[in-house]
Amino acid sequence: MQKQAKIAKKKTVKKVPELQIEFTSDFAKEVYAKREKPFNWAKGDSGIDLSFVSDEYKEEVLLPGEFKMIPTGVKCHLVNVRGDEFEIQIRGRSGLSAKGIMPSFGTIDFSYAGELKVVLFNFSSEPFYYKTGDRIAQIVIHKIEQPEIELVEELDETDRGEGGFGSTGV
Repeated sequence: MQKQAKIAKKKTVKKVPELQIEFTSDFAKEVYAKREKPFNWAKGDSGIDLSFVSDEYKEEVLLPGEFKMIPTGVKCHLVNVRGDEFEIQIRGRSGLSAKGIMPSFGTIDFSYAGELKVVLFNFSSEPFYYKTGDRIAQIVIHKIEQPEIELVEELDETDRGEGGFGSTGV
């Protein structure tokens, strides 16, 4: 009976990361405050939107075929987790992607605590105009696994072998 009592007293620790967010300036804080939900997401949402924020209100243009590193005005850092458990990923927003405007998929390592910047590409044939406060990408917290690495002289054989780049059909 004593053993059961001890087990019942153990606390369950959730493996949920905490995301600390800091604004790079009062101006950035002001820009995000104007959004309906600056960093709160609805149940079922997987990402947090990032906005274009520079040092003043302005409009910029991303020409066809061009890419730029876009400042977001926020710094963030994952805390209360082991460094090998989680990462932050930069992902596109579907509305922009449908127009040919896409961020470079990126990984922000656990130890990074600087400003988040988004490398934005214009794959369309039209200029893309964006202004301070426009949502340009989103971040997703992703659990990762670090595999054990085994160096071998030859890989194990598989059914697929070296077939790639469309070898299994469309």
